[in-house]
Amino acid sequence: MRFTPAKAIISVLALCALFLPIVVTNTNAQATLQSAPGQTLSLIGYMIVPDALEKSVEFYSHLLGLQAAGDPRSRLKWYAVVPFLTEMYGVKGNARNFTLRIPGADMGVEPMQWSASTGKPLQPRLQDPGASQLVLTVNDIDELLMWLTKGGVKVVTSGGKPVTVSNANGKARVVVVQDFHGYYVRLVEPIPLPPGGGANGAPTASYIIGGNVAITVQDTEKTARFYQDVLGLKVQFGDGFQADPNEEAALGMKGAQYRDSTVLFPGNSQLHLIEFKSSDRKAIRPGIVDQGAVVLRVQVRGMDAFFDKVKTTQTSIMSVSGAPYLNGRTRWLMLRDPNNIYVQLMEQPQAPTP
Repeated sequence: MRFTPAKAIISVLALCALFLPIVVTNTNAQATLQSAPGQTLSLIGYMIVPDALEKSVEFYSHLLGLQAAGDPRSRLKWYAVVPFLTEMYGVKGNARNFTLRIPGADMGVEPMQWSASTGKPLQPRLQDPGASQLVLTVNDIDELLMWLTKGGVKVVTSGGKPVTVSNANGKARVVVVQDFHGYYVRLVEPIPLPPGGGANGAPTASYIIGGNVAITVQDTEKTARFYQDVLGLKVQFGDGFQADPNEEAALGMKGAQYRDSTVLFPGNSQLHLIEFKSSDRKAIRPGIVDQGAVVLRVQVRGMDAFFDKVKTTQTSIMSVSGAPYLNGRTRWLMLRDPNNIYVQLMEQPQAPTP
């Protein structure tokens, strides 16, 4: 598989937009939003659904070292689900969540727990359509893995140690682990490492220097059409199925054939589409608020143009109203891709031209 690091700085404003209060929006802002042509701007969020948010604090903040927008412990309190969240996720009750920055990436991670979650927790295998991997580029894979294993993290990679694989930039050392809810995290150390380090020879401030996402798909071409036709993105198709023993070891598999294609977002964001050639596959279909679910948050411009594409392509709309929803000055629309990966479109009003 060819995983490459993202290099842009994450948009904290976009990730925190979920918590904007509902206010009356002026007609000029509405006109600006509705008249813009459709344009995908960035993949900005990877949302997962834990059954205990405390476990996510331990894994992502304490062990991986990702920094939250604020103190994640203060986010452990439950709060009432507001109408906007009911519109997006179809539930009431209570929720709790926090967001984490990924250094050197466009996107962040958001664990979100729901009191209304009633589905049985799913433990997908990497070859099962609907499974996902958070792909993190790191600068010291051995030391970070040491901290993770000391913390009780499960290593998926055969032998429990990083293996060397080929990627788009040459070679990299890779290891795959699981968080405490079964979500997969792939650590990638490029060979050679990119220039970096702290001031005056000090170590870098983080082991993590970039991030992307990979999802396991049932059918590459069908999935690619969704991201091409609905989001207007380019897709680089993999050169058929491969069977690299080192990659199989990284995934903890034997005899696996896989195909890696890449959805290219503006900037350096990437979404890898991984298809396995095997009869031993079972698609997962978690509810959007159940453990195992994944939501990709995508920032766009021109929500109405996207909504028109959605209607013509018969894409599944998960928003309760079946249409874009205005929350404060931000418009939202929840979709579902062919692999039961939820895709949340978000449009913020453009700043006025001086």
